[in-house]
Amino acid sequence: MPGLSVTGNAALYLRARGAPRLLGGLLVLEAVTLLSHNTPLRLPSVTGVSAPVSVAVVVPVPFALWASTGLHSTMQDLEHTAARRLRYYDLAQAAALCAIITGLLAITMAATSTAAMTAIAVRNTCLWFGAALISARILGSHKAWYMPLAGVLSILAFGWDNAAYPHAWAVPLSPAPHIPSLTAAFAALTTGLALTALPHRLRT
Repeated sequence: MPGLSVTGNAALYLRARGAPRLLGGLLVLEAVTLLSHNTPLRLPSVTGVSAPVSVAVVVPVPFALWASTGLHSTMQDLEHTAARRLRYYDLAQAAALCAIITGLLAITMAATSTAAMTAIAVRNTCLWFGAALISARILGSHKAWYMPLAGVLSILAFGWDNAAYPHAWAVPLSPAPHIPSLTAAFAALTTGLALTALPHRLRT
């Protein structure tokens, strides 16, 4: 797009990425979360254990999945002619989205639940958003939701033992101060952002 300023390029980028739709969807999710009042969910597992799962464990998934849908652009000219600069726009957008969704979710959970549940929601949002970014790199941006969705379904189905206690590998179900869970969330988000900044990312 020759002749456009940085501001003009940024405006075109945000429009191509569907930023208004993305932010509108996040506000809808925010309202639904606020209305849920941290309702405990009873999800059956394969072993027959119906462990109560706080909404703080589940609600980060749609936030991460919805944010990942903005990684695909319909503006093909920008995709192919400005790919080198575009990946830095992608990195900035991903980092900004992560800050926005964790901030919105933290405010909502703080108003409806405990500090521990708020910390779990924020941690899991970083974890699933990082997984979505990794999925976008491996599978293509239009399939970014595959890994988070498969991951959360597997964890909810197989992540409990017979005493309704989470297995060690089911880190999203672990309590807030659980160090391996915090490490996994940080590693997933860091890896996802790093892959977003790399060239030759799949754009389909």
